[in-house]
Amino acid sequence: MAGNESQTDWRKMLDEVHERIRIELAGRTLPAPEDIIRQGREDRDVQLFMALGNDALRPIASKHGLKWTKRNASNLSAKLCVSDREIIA
Repeated sequence: MAGNESQTDWRKMLDEVHERIRIELAGRTLPAPEDIIRQGREDRDVQLFMALGNDALRPIASKHGLKWTKRNASNLSAKLCVSDREIIA
């Protein structure tokens, strides 16, 4: 049947891709997916906060007892983010 043949081809291609990845990594391990996602969110938050500008951020940080500096932007953004969709203002 064509369905079984298609499934076999799909699995064979997947096995080949996995093998190519193993070869390319050459024994190295990748970071955990949750670490990559967290870092991406932190980077995004910093970009969003930087786009707001210092004048907009200082009052928000001050309201929450935090000091705004470019250096601590990532930590500040994490403290001000209730979730990945909502920022405390």
